[in-house]
Amino acid sequence: MMPNLSQQAPAMKYLATPDVCQLTSLSTEKLREWTSRRSLIPADVPSKQQGSPARYSWATVLVLRLAVVMRDRFHVELKANCGLFAALRAEFLGRPFLTLRSQSLALLGDGKWTLVNDGQMPPMDALMIRLDPHLIDISAGFPQPELARAGRQRDLFPLSGLTSTGRKRSAESHGGKAVIENRRRSV
Repeated sequence: MMPNLSQQAPAMKYLATPDVCQLTSLSTEKLREWTSRRSLIPADVPSKQQGSPARYSWATVLVLRLAVVMRDRFHVELKANCGLFAALRAEFLGRPFLTLRSQSLALLGDGKWTLVNDGQMPPMDALMIRLDPHLIDISAGFPQPELARAGRQRDLFPLSGLTSTGRKRSAESHGGKAVIENRRRSV
């Protein structure tokens, strides 16, 4: 029996090494060290041969960005957190991108972690890293303009982040309820 193509999950989108370096602020050499030589956070699709770039999903890019924050701002030893990085990547890949909005990663120590809503605090001491700034940068780094032209929403990111539609959104109050309407800009 042939699978119904309309019911299959959309293909995962990947970025190549140069794009990931730009999104993570890692040099190409440091990215290779982290993903290949030290295997801290492996690429989703490893390089097949010299000269062919490795490929990275949005979840892997997010984990790489979190690792950069942990190393640069909090001076956390990354090699000791390989299990944490693998668990985070698995968690992120198992969730829709938009469900991570307004969330923070709470690092509880000893490889334990949790995601909490922004403004919430875990019941114990934790190192907190907000996800929204990283999600905004990642959504800008995964361009899919063909979907914007088609007027559809991407699976991972909101359509508003792709391109300007030439319309402004305004909120007006009608009977005590806010109503959002689209207005065309005049040229």
